[in-house]
Amino acid sequence: MRQQKSISRGCKRYALSNWHFLLSVSLILACSLLAISLAGCSQGAPNAAATNTPGSSTTSSGNVYSIAIVLNGEQIASFTKDDLLKLEQVSIEAGGIEQSGPTLLSVLQLAGISDFNEVTAYGLTKGRLATAELTLQKSQIDENVVLDMTNRDTCKLCGINIPQDNWIIDVNKLEVK
Repeated sequence: MRQQKSISRGCKRYALSNWHFLLSVSLILACSLLAISLAGCSQGAPNAAATNTPGSSTTSSGNVYSIAIVLNGEQIASFTKDDLLKLEQVSIEAGGIEQSGPTLLSVLQLAGISDFNEVTAYGLTKGRLATAELTLQKSQIDENVVLDMTNRDTCKLCGINIPQDNWIIDVNKLEVK
């Protein structure tokens, strides 16, 4: 019986030390994740895509919204909503709703791009549930492909001949090849 008590005390100490170890590791991991999250969300740090923008506009969350223009893998420009509002605004009816904003062609022209094969827009899916991208060939891009100005101070890539489920919401990058 005496031997059983000693074994059971040893098991309790072992279980208690394992519990403390697991608690310590969990606490360290939680603190590390919190620090990483806070570093990524810091509003004081400049946004790389927004550092060379001539205008400024902020989203409803207070962040600067911009669209990076990337040509052959190199960012050549970044435009805020204010920059895009300086372009001619067109209205089209797509998805049964009037969509208004600059044409994709005018945004490319503002970036100094006239010769290209395709443009890939990056942003979010309808409902903002996941990231998405849409590649349009040059032959698909005309005056009816628009960066619609949304109520959230962002842009949506849409067009008469682009199915509504393929529209890119909150466009953050246009990659041109």
